[in-house]
Amino acid sequence: MYKCIIYDEENNRKVLKLDIDSEYEVYSYADKNRFKVVDIKELKSLFKGRKLKNKDLKVFSKEMSILLKSGCEISKILRILINESKDKVRIVLKKILGDIERGNSIKESFENTKAFSNFYISMIAAGEMSGNLDDVMDKLAIYYDKENKLNNKIISILIYPTILIITMIISFIFILLFLIPNFEDIYADNNMKTPGLTKILILISHLLRDDFLLIIIVNLILVCGLIYLKKSNDKFNEMLNKLLFKLPIVKTYMKLIISNKFIKALSILISSGIQIVDSIETSAKVMSNEYIYFKICKANELIKKGNSIGDSLKTVEELPSLLLSMITIGEESGKLDTVLNTVTEYYENELDSKLEIGTKYFENFITLVIGVAVGIIVISMMVPMFDAVSAI
Repeated sequence: MYKCIIYDEENNRKVLKLDIDSEYEVYSYADKNRFKVVDIKELKSLFKGRKLKNKDLKVFSKEMSILLKSGCEISKILRILINESKDKVRIVLKKILGDIERGNSIKESFENTKAFSNFYISMIAAGEMSGNLDDVMDKLAIYYDKENKLNNKIISILIYPTILIITMIISFIFILLFLIPNFEDIYADNNMKTPGLTKILILISHLLRDDFLLIIIVNLILVCGLIYLKKSNDKFNEMLNKLLFKLPIVKTYMKLIISNKFIKALSILISSGIQIVDSIETSAKVMSNEYIYFKICKANELIKKGNSIGDSLKTVEELPSLLLSMITIGEESGKLDTVLNTVTEYYENELDSKLEIGTKYFENFITLVIGVAVGIIVISMMVPMFDAVSAI
């Protein structure tokens, strides 16, 4: 939810509260209504930050699917799940049950909790309208199972390199704080001349020892500031994501990850009977990437004006050409949902393969960096001693 100060067409100042998900949507709303936005502030709601995890969504969706197929009525299903669920999920389900018993639709009841993504709500709405909520829940269970596995895989892949990097940083700090001062005393006691690199290491050691607390505080402030900006500022996230797509190696993995998320969501939405323009906008949000989201929304505007899906999405350079070609083929043949299912499987396998290969290279690179850095430090600290021995 956002609170914004606007000026209407008659230049009257107004304060609005909009129940939408991003600053981009605030500006879109303002453009449609010919408002001028002068200030935006995100409001924290009761359920803000209480989005259910992929693991919870997978389990909940699967259980809902099984119980719906057994012929249970929705209120009874929710009561069963409330008794079986853990605290966070139980709170959400109780709110859903209360809303349904007050006469709200299933879609509205899920939406009011603020615990589900737009993607999930769109799927619920499609299932409710078509009468195939059990099949939709089954698709959601499969989708979130894949998402959970992908996230776990990425985390497990990053654990070892992260440990290596942390170990490297701690080792360097230890060397700079405790070992280099001892060498410095040896140089001073024996009137040894120190080369440029050795002097630089001694200078860094002095800075670290003299201002250690200040350096820690400054770094903590920087980290906290970046975290705050990432959580609260869409423009910052857009700039950060844009930067990641400029980095030579990182952009390859970014393209694969966003393509995987986009095509997987688009496939399941279209196969559930949701209109293409709505499916594309919802799929863009699933990627959690503001930079790509804005670009896909612009492409979606072209589709609304009558342009083909494939040609419109070509304006998003970050989407792979193979994906765009397959979408064009599916659109022309009238079998877009079938083509999307095939492409989804291909990109899942491609991402798995690239992640495994990339991890091995990254681990080797980090190990090499540590070895080279330690070697440089050792050589730079030993050179004055070798020079002194040679001079005897």
